[in-house]
Formats: sequence, C-alpha cells, structure tokens
Amino acid sequence: MKKHNLKQAKEWFKIGDNELGYAKCAFNDFDDFYAQMCVQAHQAIEKYLKGFLVYHNNRYSLTHDLTKLIKECVKVDSACVQFLDYCNKITDYYIELRYPVHYLNKTKTQAKEAIGIADKIIKHMPLISNFYGISILMFFQEHNPPHFHAKYSGEIGIFNIKTGKGLKKDKNYKQSIL
Repeated sequence: MKKHNLKQAKEWFKIGDNELGYAKCAFNDFDDFYAQMCVQAHQAIEKYLKGFLVYHNNRYSLTHDLTKLIKECVKVDSACVQFLDYCNKITDYYIELRYPVHYLNKTKTQAKEAIGIADKIIKHMPLISNFYGISILMFFQEHNPPHFHAKYSGEIGIFNIKTGKGLKKDKNYKQSIL
C-alpha cells in the first residue's frame, strides 16, 4: 500500500488556490493585464497537477508544460484525459507570454477563458461534489479502506465511506464533516 503525501500535496494546492484567486481578483479589479491573468491561470493549473502527482507519490517533470503534466496525471487517473485539450491551450498561452519574441497581448475574453479552464480543472481534480464551500474528492485506485477527502478552507479531512469515521485528522476536521 502506497502512503500518500497529503501534506506536500496540500502545499501545492494552496499555492494553486492563491494563484487562481489572484487571477480572479485581477480580472474583477482591472481592465487590463489580461496576459498576466492567463499566466496566473496557467500557474494555478500547474500547481494542482504537480500536487496531484505528489499526492500519489509520483515524480513530476520539471516543466511548465501542462500537456506533459496532464499526461503524467492520466497514468494515475485516466479521467484526467478530459483536460488534455485545455492543458494544450493554456500551455500555448503561457509560452507565448513568457518570451518577448512571442509575446502577444491577451484579451479580456481570453483571460476569462483561461481562468474558467483553471477553475474547471482545479475543481474537478478529482472532485465528486462541492457544497457550502466543501469539496468532496475521491482519488481512484487509492488504498483501502474506501474513503473520500473533504476539503474546506484549504484543509483536508479523510473519511471512511462505510463508517463515516475520520481516517486522518486535520485542524478543520470537524468543519469538514459539516
């Protein structure tokens, strides 16, 4: 049985949440800087993909190429293949925006799309349900006993499906039950 690296994965997810949160705030507060919002969306996705791989004790490539990272995630959970086209698109945005030779400004529509894609990937990896700010996640092909993860305010509790008892306590353990 593999031991999962929950602590390190949570660190990646928290950074990803901050990256996406910043992009969303910028989108709502500024009428410019759309290219930078696309980069932040890319960074958020990258952190989540790497966190997912870390959680499953897989090494990740030292790359910013989301396409390569999502292919690594597919090896862990085949459902991740649905994000391949999104990752291709956001990687293209990122490459275009990182180097002066290719630098192309992005529009408000493109920034909104990039943020939406990041939201979709992050909320799904591997999301089962989302309610009252609590995300319920289940990682397939994971260790026994069958369980789910409840994420609330950046903290994660792990619960046995059959008994409902907590398998792993976190500082917001009681809140994640609610």
